Amino acid sequence: MTSVSVGICDQFCHATLTLYQPLVSSAQKWETFKTILLISSAKLLRGGRITTTERTQIEVDPKMTEAASLRRWVQQDNYPINEAFPTTLFDADAVETSPLRLQFTLASLHSFIDAAPAQVYSGYLSVILAELRFVSLYKKQQIFSMECCSMPISGNNLKGICRQCRTERQLRVNPNMVGEIADEMGAIYSGCKPISTLSSPHGSQSSRRYSKMLWSDEAWTNLLGRTPEEFAEWLGQGQMELLQALQDRLSYMRVIMMVGWTGEYGGGRLAILKIVQ
Repeated sequence: MTSVSVGICDQFCHATLTLYQPLVSSAQKWETFKTILLISSAKLLRGGRITTTERTQIEVDPKMTEAASLRRWVQQDNYPINEAFPTTLFDADAVETSPLRLQFTLASLHSFIDAAPAQVYSGYLSVILAELRFVSLYKKQQIFSMECCSMPISGNNLKGICRQCRTERQLRVNPNMVGEIADEMGAIYSGCKPISTLSSPHGSQSSRRYSKMLWSDEAWTNLLGRTPEEFAEWLGQGQMELLQALQDRLSYMRVIMMVGWTGEYGGGRLAILKIVQ
């Protein structure tokens, strides 16, 4: 192989980097969404293409703050849709019984994250469920979702078939059912609205438009009053009017969430461990 083209991006744009021997062998070791490049003195061509010259220098995974920030951003923006909850990161029972009970506002949590984004945090948020999308997602057959082969799978039951590999996958409750949570200091959006700085440190809007919050099955059970399995069975009985009533009852309700910040996991994401009130 005498040349190779590599797709590259930062927070602002995408480009294609073309490499020639002897750099091709190095590029074969790079990992998608993990390897960070510091490129200097490259040549910009038409059509968003970049190539090297005799003066070009490429540093792989440089040890600098900007590189760590870029890696978190790209991992966060390309995190698999509705991936399984990271149960090994948080112990909800230990948080609940801990004498140290951190009570955040959205603004203070943002300050904690901004100061040390790689650190894992846990505590409590008192928020209002400002927008719920139960009925609209039900009509779109998107109450449950997952990703396989980089393609979204959705439906109104817990089983879905990947259109690429034809594998049956176990789906999870779609976090876009909660479209916005808010308190007196700010808000976090999911889905079609811009993602807040809590879920995208650089304030950019995700092109994938999926929630950046991670919900545990226990949190969904607390909110919906039934486990995801019971919820799927309930939906299968055609409970449209009752689903609308549930949405109306929960809309603009203030709840206390036990939350955690995942640190390096997934580029940094807000996890909802449970709803305690």
